[in-house]
Amino acid sequence: MSLVRKARVEVGEEVIKKVLELWESNPMRKPRLAKVTVNIGVGESGERLRKAARVLEMLTGQKPSERRAKRTIKEFNIRKGEP
Repeated sequence: MSLVRKARVEVGEEVIKKVLELWESNPMRKPRLAKVTVNIGVGESGERLRKAARVLEMLTGQKPSERRAKRTIKEFNIRKGEP
């Protein structure tokens, strides 16, 4: 291991120790998860989209919300109202 890498590892370990000490002294400083977002793109509508929706539903336990195109974009072959 090079000296630079070794120094980074040692400094990183010291920083982690100091951060952990701060968290122990004040529990309100601990990081918390506020929100988890799950996204998936299938590239087309139809059966692949329905399968992807089922997979997301099994993973999260919630029905995924579907967004439809607001306008037609010729370059991307998207029509208004397509999922």
